[in-house]
Amino acid sequence: AASSAANAVMSGAQSAAPAVGDAATALASNLGDAASNIGDDNGCFPASALVMGRHGPIRMEDLRLGDELECAQGDFSPVIAMLHRSPGTKMTYLRIQHDRGSLAVSSNHLLYLCQPGADGSWRWAPAADVRPGDLLQHAAEVAVVLSVSVEVESGVFAPLTLCSTLLVDGVLCSCFAPPEELGLSHSLCHRALAPLRFWYYARRNLEASTTVRMGENCQPILTLDACWLPLPALRDGSTLHPYADTLLFAFRTLRWVQMRLQVLA
Repeated sequence: AASSAANAVMSGAQSAAPAVGDAATALASNLGDAASNIGDDNGCFPASALVMGRHGPIRMEDLRLGDELECAQGDFSPVIAMLHRSPGTKMTYLRIQHDRGSLAVSSNHLLYLCQPGADGSWRWAPAADVRPGDLLQHAAEVAVVLSVSVEVESGVFAPLTLCSTLLVDGVLCSCFAPPEELGLSHSLCHRALAPLRFWYYARRNLEASTTVRMGENCQPILTLDACWLPLPALRDGSTLHPYADTLLFAFRTLRWVQMRLQVLA
């Protein structure tokens, strides 16, 4: 009887081995797909979009780190990183026409939106949810959406400000365009990008404390390089910021694992 039981266990293990191997292969394949797909749906604003700096409007393609942009009426916040930058890329955008102008934005980019036909509250929602009659925050006023269409424009840009918001063509926008399937909120994205804000403050304080005059100019003796630069590229040719690239890979991996566990349960 003991011999028969042992043979049964061995037979079961041998038959299970291919299934385990197939599951491992499927996991590796899906994680690879997640990495390769990062950034494919993460556009933000075209090159022609305008933001308001302290000295006037700036085209999105002309933005530089450190530029201070209007993020609310009278409030300005510095650009601390470019989450996405691809000047020559052609991208499909939503063109949202409203009674105070228009905005070109990717469908998954978060906008500060009010839908009177729903609960009437203001919330961060993807641009794909915008419908005629909805309300957008436009500088210090409210803009009424007239129509939404699709068009192709050049450039993909996503500046990150210290406060995680900015006015683009006058419309209050989040700095984030999380993939729809992940369901990430504006506040969660803001918290996830905390290391970039920490690096900004650390670098600014270090440079301020070590700045010396050299002729007519003042230069810092010490600065702080970004610690994420050694991160390996998760996707060949990725135009995403390395830290954002890594975060998206982690979120997509966790989401895939969660879905697989739900299926197995």
